[in-house]
Amino acid sequence: MCSRRDDSVWDDTAVTTAGSASDLLGDSFADLSDVAESERQWIAPWCAERARGWRDRTEARTVVSGRTDLERRGMVLALIQLYAEVAQLMLEGRWAGSAIGFFGYEDPASRLLRALAGIRMGWTAPQARALAAYASKPGTTTGQGGCSLFAVAARALEQLNDSDLADSAQELVSLRNAADSTWGSAGETERIAAVQRLKQQVWRAGAGSRNRIGRRALDWRDEFGPAARLAVLRVVPEPEAAIALEVLGLFGTGSEPTRSWRTWVGEVGAAQVAEVARPLLSTVLTLEDNPAVINPSQYPILLGPESTITTRGAAWALTMAPEPDDVRLLHDVAVKCASKPTLGDPRPQRAAGLASSAIAALGRFQSAPASAVDALQNIHDNIRNTSVKKQAADAKATLTR
Repeated sequence: MCSRRDDSVWDDTAVTTAGSASDLLGDSFADLSDVAESERQWIAPWCAERARGWRDRTEARTVVSGRTDLERRGMVLALIQLYAEVAQLMLEGRWAGSAIGFFGYEDPASRLLRALAGIRMGWTAPQARALAAYASKPGTTTGQGGCSLFAVAARALEQLNDSDLADSAQELVSLRNAADSTWGSAGETERIAAVQRLKQQVWRAGAGSRNRIGRRALDWRDEFGPAARLAVLRVVPEPEAAIALEVLGLFGTGSEPTRSWRTWVGEVGAAQVAEVARPLLSTVLTLEDNPAVINPSQYPILLGPESTITTRGAAWALTMAPEPDDVRLLHDVAVKCASKPTLGDPRPQRAAGLASSAIAALGRFQSAPASAVDALQNIHDNIRNTSVKKQAADAKATLTR
């Protein structure tokens, strides 16, 4: 993938016409143009030097942590400008390859942008909107900062007050859709985290789809999504199903719910959300294993990453509006998802994330503690995975305190 670096690509005579940060992003960044240019002057050679033989992978975080807020914002704009220059060099046939540090997910420039994406900065509302609009453009993040640019824009929108966020609804939804439509193994964890933050801000701004089940409400990359959609609509009208699915998709990447998520479920109605959760989890039980191909870690056995988040929310939703058969449903889901698919398959569990949440939810099933204890004991006795056994034992201990 790498080629020999052409030292002329960053010479003054070889500078492209990609434009300054304000040219690329708009007039709201005019007051940052000087600091962005100052940061650009050291970032380009810094990245090129480290692309030749970088060993310290934590250096980018160290560099970012020692900068002021103004300098960090200047670094973001400088990186956007440099990525735009790289794109133009590629179009003009003057691109020297990834050896100058501006192409792969692990390259120095990408690591700098990832380190910046994890920090809150003092963006104004117009600047946050402009960052979101730029990151949403088709092709902007392809080989140009990857998913880190989504994360930078998502964090900028996240810090807006409710009024400014409502005014940014169009940019917010466009960025959510762009991040949700991007696919690739590099940066996938980062992309999913950015999508989750964006979905939460879409909800906060009241800009979600509240009457129809959107294309992205259920993961369109796996078999679960279409099957679950049909199962839900058999028992719940679409308007009610749409808003319940939206709030289930806000669950986040952890195994247990946040206080905010519980509040959102309460706003919709715990019973309504649980009514949608049951057919979702029942659908998981009907899915067949997806055989491992090419790279087993990239291909889900049962659930894609977004489906895992939604079904984790479904498992916890049952604890908020329980019915008698819910313990059995959670038990069956946990057993299936925690089991190893087939002999020789390198993946340890069918759907570890959902298994973990189903077991944890059983540990909070106060409405039927005896049944939940029996279910957890059965999981402990019949699953070989030592991590699952510990989860089941811990959840049982929670119920029997």
